[in-house]
Amino acid sequence: MKRSTCKNILILSVMLMAFVGCSNDDDDIYIAPKTVNDINLTFNEVDTPLTPEDPGNYSVWFSMVGDKIYFMNPSNTPLTQFALEYNITSNNFRSKTPDNAICACGYSSKIITDGINLYHIANEAVTYSPTTDSWSALNYPDEFRNNNGEAGVAYLNGKIYFFGGRTASTTFKYYEIATDSWHTAPNGPYVNTESELIAVNNALYSLGGRSVDDQKNFSSYSETNGWTVLPDLPFNLSGYSTEHQTAVYNNRYIFALTRNDIHIYDTIEGIWKTEPIEIPSYNLNYENIFINGNTLFMTGKTTSNEFALIEINIAL
Repeated sequence: MKRSTCKNILILSVMLMAFVGCSNDDDDIYIAPKTVNDINLTFNEVDTPLTPEDPGNYSVWFSMVGDKIYFMNPSNTPLTQFALEYNITSNNFRSKTPDNAICACGYSSKIITDGINLYHIANEAVTYSPTTDSWSALNYPDEFRNNNGEAGVAYLNGKIYFFGGRTASTTFKYYEIATDSWHTAPNGPYVNTESELIAVNNALYSLGGRSVDDQKNFSSYSETNGWTVLPDLPFNLSGYSTEHQTAVYNNRYIFALTRNDIHIYDTIEGIWKTEPIEIPSYNLNYENIFINGNTLFMTGKTTSNEFALIEINIAL
């Protein structure tokens, strides 16, 4: 009697397994892959300490390395020049050594990072080491100083690239960090000044420019394929030589900051998010955006010249 019961249970189990295994594929639920239009952003203003230095109503520079944001004012104002390091994790400022080359005079440029050090190349060429809190001069031949300010600037694979200049041009050149040397590269596809140059997946993308005629320019460059002109931007991006208006997420998506919106581009699919994401009104000047992991950060200074930080969480 016990053996028969066990046998019946075994047969029933096999039948149930067969029934489950024969489910109709037509009944499976299809989940569409995520696209650029599925990206959402949530904004949170960080309560930071009072800024220990006053930049006044003058230009400021921002750059970001890891969880640290660097905030500097120029050397040519009536105010004392300073350099600050803000730590996102500990929410505090530390004073750092400034440098006279950070100047709102003559040529200007963004402060670029290779992920370790900072670089500012305009009137002069200098690098800053956060480890030693010290600045040093870079090799800067006269022929590469010419029209080197107000260019599109970006770091890629050990090189700092420059596209265009204050006088709009097709000039494309780079500084190689390891060899402390300068080189020319194939000219860009159009004349440009103050574009946003950003590195994505071993390629460079140039967006917009300072002049009215440049603000919809869009192109890419790689050492393998050279320059490719892309369809015009669906918005105007007016470049600023001291501000970072683009950032890259997942080595794929370009976030482009305008005054009121963040536009998002999928470099693999070659499409823009249908509708940009509106930025809440924070009344900031000298806005910049940076990526740290899965978080986008927007920095700037308030109308009272205080440092401001907006944490933007990315959902995809």
